[in-house]
Amino acid sequence: MQFFWKKMKKDQKGFTLVELMVVVVILGILATLSVQAIGDKRTQAEQARDNADLRTIISALELYVVDGNSYPEGTNSTDALNVLEPDYIKELPDYTYTNDTTNTEITITVGTTTRTIDY
Repeated sequence: MQFFWKKMKKDQKGFTLVELMVVVVILGILATLSVQAIGDKRTQAEQARDNADLRTIISALELYVVDGNSYPEGTNSTDALNVLEPDYIKELPDYTYTNDTTNTEITITVGTTTRTIDY
């Protein structure tokens, strides 16, 4: 053990193995913390994008209905809202559209975000 703690001669320069190991451990801890923080921010960004896409679809759908059209028919359809392109929305994001059998509510899902509209 005295080998590690032995004083260096004046002409020797460098770090001991223990000092290098401490630095490597500290860098590993910092890297782990930063990767976790980046992962959390990515999830938050995806949720914000889904919310924005959903608000855009709902706004375009409301404009479509205000212009005298009825809500699109179809149950569990991924192409029911194609009537909105290109007049009401430039490009539809990936979504799932569900119109219940009583035609009183529709459910739109974008990513992990879901909204239900009663009409």
